[in-house]
Amino acid sequence: PDIGKTFTATLYAKSHKNVALIDCSVYRTRNRLIRRIARQLGIEADGAFYKVRDNMVEALKTLRDPLVILDEAGDISLDALRELKGLINETGDACAWYFMGADGFRNLYERSIRCERLGFAEMFSRMGGEFCNLSNNREIAGSADEFKRQQVAAVASLNFAGDERKRVEAKAQGSLRSLRNSYRKTAL
Repeated sequence: PDIGKTFTATLYAKSHKNVALIDCSVYRTRNRLIRRIARQLGIEADGAFYKVRDNMVEALKTLRDPLVILDEAGDISLDALRELKGLINETGDACAWYFMGADGFRNLYERSIRCERLGFAEMFSRMGGEFCNLSNNREIAGSADEFKRQQVAAVASLNFAGDERKRVEAKAQGSLRSLRNSYRKTAL
Protein backbone atom coordinates (compact mmCIF):
# COMPACT_ATOMS: atom_id res chain seq x y z
CA PRO A 1 0.00 0.00 0.00
CA ASP A 2 0.85 3.68 -0.30
CA ILE A 3 3.02 3.55 -3.41
CA GLY A 4 0.61 5.41 -5.70
CA LYS A 5 -1.21 2.55 -7.45
CA THR A 6 -4.68 4.13 -7.36
CA PHE A 7 -3.36 7.61 -8.11
CA THR A 8 -1.48 6.35 -11.15
CA ALA A 9 -4.39 4.21 -12.37
CA THR A 10 -6.73 7.21 -12.04
CA LEU A 11 -4.44 9.37 -14.15
CA TYR A 12 -4.15 6.59 -16.72
CA ALA A 13 -7.91 6.09 -16.91
CA LYS A 14 -8.53 9.82 -17.31
CA SER A 15 -6.04 10.11 -20.16
CA HIS A 16 -7.06 7.04 -22.19
CA LYS A 17 -10.27 6.10 -23.92
CA ASN A 18 -12.22 2.93 -23.15
CA VAL A 19 -10.71 2.46 -19.71
CA ALA A 20 -12.85 1.58 -16.70
CA LEU A 21 -11.28 1.98 -13.26
CA ILE A 22 -13.28 0.21 -10.57
CA ASP A 23 -12.72 0.47 -6.82
CA CYS A 24 -13.63 -3.06 -5.75
CA SER A 25 -13.76 -2.04 -2.09
CA VAL A 26 -16.89 -0.07 -3.07
CA TYR A 27 -18.24 -2.24 -5.92
CA ARG A 28 -17.72 -5.66 -4.34
CA THR A 29 -20.84 -7.54 -5.39
CA ARG A 30 -21.50 -9.07 -8.77
CA ASN A 31 -24.42 -6.77 -9.57
CA ARG A 32 -22.74 -3.53 -8.50
CA LEU A 33 -19.43 -4.44 -10.14
CA ILE A 34 -20.91 -5.26 -13.55
CA ARG A 35 -23.13 -2.17 -13.56
CA ARG A 36 -20.20 0.05 -12.55
CA ILE A 37 -17.97 -1.32 -15.31
CA ALA A 38 -20.79 -0.72 -17.80
CA ARG A 39 -21.30 2.87 -16.64
CA GLN A 40 -17.57 3.58 -16.76
CA LEU A 41 -17.54 2.46 -20.39
CA GLY A 42 -20.63 4.52 -21.29
CA ILE A 43 -22.97 1.52 -21.52
CA GLU A 44 -26.54 1.70 -20.21
CA ALA A 45 -26.48 0.09 -16.78
CA ASP A 46 -30.15 0.19 -15.80
CA GLY A 47 -32.50 -2.69 -16.34
CA ALA A 48 -32.16 -6.44 -16.05
CA PHE A 49 -28.73 -7.62 -14.90
CA TYR A 50 -28.16 -10.07 -17.74
CA LYS A 51 -29.17 -7.48 -20.35
CA VAL A 52 -26.61 -5.04 -18.91
CA ARG A 53 -24.00 -7.79 -18.78
CA ASP A 54 -24.65 -8.94 -22.36
CA ASN A 55 -24.52 -5.35 -23.65
CA MET A 56 -21.26 -4.82 -21.80
CA VAL A 57 -19.70 -7.98 -23.25
CA GLU A 58 -20.66 -6.91 -26.78
CA ALA A 59 -19.26 -3.43 -26.18
CA LEU A 60 -16.00 -4.83 -24.78
CA LYS A 61 -15.64 -6.91 -27.94
CA THR A 62 -16.15 -3.92 -30.24
CA LEU A 63 -14.47 -1.03 -28.39
CA ARG A 64 -10.94 -0.17 -29.43
CA ASP A 65 -8.43 -1.46 -26.85
CA PRO A 66 -10.72 -1.58 -23.80
CA LEU A 67 -9.13 -1.99 -20.39
CA VAL A 68 -10.82 -2.74 -17.08
CA ILE A 69 -8.67 -1.92 -14.05
CA LEU A 70 -9.88 -3.56 -10.85
CA ASP A 71 -8.37 -1.69 -7.92
CA GLU A 72 -8.53 -3.33 -4.48
CA ALA A 73 -9.27 -6.57 -6.33
CA GLY A 74 -8.88 -8.62 -3.16
CA ASP A 75 -12.19 -7.15 -1.93
CA ILE A 76 -14.28 -8.68 -4.73
CA SER A 77 -16.97 -11.08 -3.51
CA LEU A 78 -16.81 -14.70 -4.60
CA ASP A 79 -19.88 -14.30 -6.84
CA ALA A 80 -18.30 -11.26 -8.50
CA LEU A 81 -15.05 -13.17 -8.97
CA ARG A 82 -16.87 -16.00 -10.73
CA GLU A 83 -18.71 -13.48 -12.90
CA LEU A 84 -15.38 -11.88 -13.86
CA LYS A 85 -14.00 -15.27 -14.82
CA GLY A 86 -16.89 -15.66 -17.26
CA LEU A 87 -16.43 -12.14 -18.61
CA ILE A 88 -12.73 -12.71 -19.20
CA ASN A 89 -13.56 -15.96 -21.00
CA GLU A 90 -16.18 -14.23 -23.17
CA THR A 91 -14.13 -11.18 -24.08
CA GLY A 92 -10.99 -13.16 -24.84
CA ASP A 93 -8.26 -11.02 -26.34
CA ALA A 94 -10.68 -8.17 -27.07
CA CYS A 95 -10.37 -6.66 -23.58
CA ALA A 96 -7.49 -6.32 -21.13
CA TRP A 97 -8.19 -6.87 -17.43
CA TYR A 98 -5.78 -5.53 -14.81
CA PHE A 99 -6.08 -6.57 -11.16
CA MET A 100 -4.46 -4.38 -8.50
CA GLY A 101 -4.19 -4.69 -4.77
CA ALA A 102 -1.84 -4.54 -1.84
CA ASP A 103 -0.45 -7.42 0.21
CA GLY A 104 -3.91 -8.61 1.23
CA PHE A 105 -4.74 -9.30 -2.42
CA ARG A 106 -1.73 -11.56 -2.82
CA ASN A 107 -2.36 -13.28 0.51
CA LEU A 108 -6.00 -13.95 -0.38
CA TYR A 109 -5.07 -15.59 -3.68
CA GLU A 110 -2.15 -17.62 -2.37
CA ARG A 111 -4.20 -18.90 0.59
CA SER A 112 -7.27 -19.62 -1.57
CA ILE A 113 -5.24 -21.51 -4.17
CA ARG A 114 -3.47 -23.53 -1.47
CA CYS A 115 -6.86 -24.44 0.04
CA GLU A 116 -8.21 -25.27 -3.43
CA ARG A 117 -11.01 -22.71 -3.14
CA LEU A 118 -13.20 -22.89 -6.23
CA GLY A 119 -12.35 -20.33 -8.90
CA PHE A 120 -9.13 -18.86 -7.53
CA ALA A 121 -6.60 -20.97 -9.46
CA GLU A 122 -8.53 -20.31 -12.68
CA MET A 123 -8.63 -16.56 -12.04
CA PHE A 124 -4.96 -16.47 -11.12
CA SER A 125 -4.18 -18.19 -14.41
CA ARG A 126 -6.26 -15.59 -16.27
CA MET A 127 -4.32 -12.85 -14.44
CA GLY A 128 -1.10 -14.17 -15.90
CA GLY A 129 -0.16 -16.57 -13.13
CA GLU A 130 2.18 -14.28 -11.22
CA PHE A 131 2.16 -11.25 -8.97
CA CYS A 132 4.18 -8.15 -9.64
CA ASN A 133 5.38 -6.50 -6.45
CA LEU A 134 6.37 -2.97 -7.44
CA SER A 135 7.85 -1.93 -4.12
CA ASN A 136 10.09 -4.95 -3.65
CA ASN A 137 12.06 -4.79 -6.87
CA ARG A 138 15.65 -5.20 -5.68
CA GLU A 139 16.94 -3.40 -8.78
CA ILE A 140 14.98 -0.30 -7.76
CA ALA A 141 15.53 -0.33 -4.02
CA GLY A 142 16.80 -2.50 -1.19
CA SER A 143 13.43 -2.76 0.55
CA ALA A 144 9.83 -1.64 0.32
CA ASP A 145 10.51 1.15 2.84
CA GLU A 146 13.52 2.35 0.85
CA PHE A 147 11.46 2.24 -2.35
CA LYS A 148 8.79 4.41 -0.72
CA ARG A 149 11.39 6.88 0.57
CA GLN A 150 12.86 7.15 -2.94
CA GLN A 151 9.41 7.76 -4.43
CA VAL A 152 8.61 10.45 -1.84
CA ALA A 153 11.98 12.14 -2.46
CA ALA A 154 11.45 12.13 -6.23
CA VAL A 155 7.93 13.58 -6.01
CA ALA A 156 8.89 16.10 -3.32
CA SER A 157 11.82 17.36 -5.39
CA LEU A 158 9.43 18.15 -8.24
CA ASN A 159 6.85 19.94 -6.09
CA PHE A 160 8.75 21.70 -3.29
CA ALA A 161 11.98 23.68 -2.98
CA GLY A 162 14.69 23.98 -0.35
CA ASP A 163 13.72 23.81 3.30
CA GLU A 164 10.04 23.31 2.46
CA ARG A 165 10.94 20.17 0.47
CA LYS A 166 12.99 18.79 3.36
CA ARG A 167 10.18 19.54 5.84
CA VAL A 168 7.38 17.87 3.87
CA GLU A 169 9.60 14.94 2.92
CA ALA A 170 10.43 14.32 6.59
CA LYS A 171 6.79 14.72 7.60
CA ALA A 172 5.66 12.25 4.90
CA GLN A 173 7.87 9.50 6.41
CA GLY A 174 7.88 7.52 3.17
CA SER A 175 4.15 7.93 2.51
CA LEU A 176 3.06 9.29 -0.86
CA ARG A 177 -0.42 9.81 0.56
CA SER A 178 0.97 12.05 3.32
CA LEU A 179 3.08 13.90 0.78
CA ARG A 180 0.02 14.50 -1.40
CA ASN A 181 -1.86 15.87 1.61
CA SER A 182 1.03 18.26 2.37
CA TYR A 183 0.99 19.41 -1.26
CA ARG A 184 -2.76 20.04 -1.15
CA LYS A 185 -2.38 22.15 2.01
CA THR A 186 0.33 24.31 0.45
CA ALA A 187 -1.62 24.67 -2.81
CA LEU A 188 -4.59 26.22 -0.97
